[in-house]
Amino acid sequence: MGTGPIPDSVLARLACDSQITRVVFGADSVVLNVGRAERTYTGAKRRAIVARDLQCRFPGCSAPPAMGEVHHIDHWLRDQGQTNVHTGVLICWYHHGLIHDRGIEVRRGPSGAWRFVDRRGRELAGPIG
Repeated sequence: MGTGPIPDSVLARLACDSQITRVVFGADSVVLNVGRAERTYTGAKRRAIVARDLQCRFPGCSAPPAMGEVHHIDHWLRDQGQTNVHTGVLICWYHHGLIHDRGIEVRRGPSGAWRFVDRRGRELAGPIG
């Protein structure tokens, strides 16, 4: 219980909603340096994304911002994705989990609209669950 490897989908979900901090220790466990990473969408960035997206952007979902989380369209850990308004999309907590569990990629189309594509390259046009 509580040991061993975790599935990639769980690791991706944890990394998406987490903050990684670098801590450098010296001799006798003395902290030499504590790095900072702007990992999560907070404050003005989150407000700007909510104002732009208005609701969950997953196809067929209209969950309000109160149920929303901001998803990095370029995975923060795997792709060294940036935490900025252009690379964040408002997704409800349910669909955020689904995106990670099913390997769904989120991209912007030529018109700027959000596109959701499954592992097989098929664009999602309606609700799934």
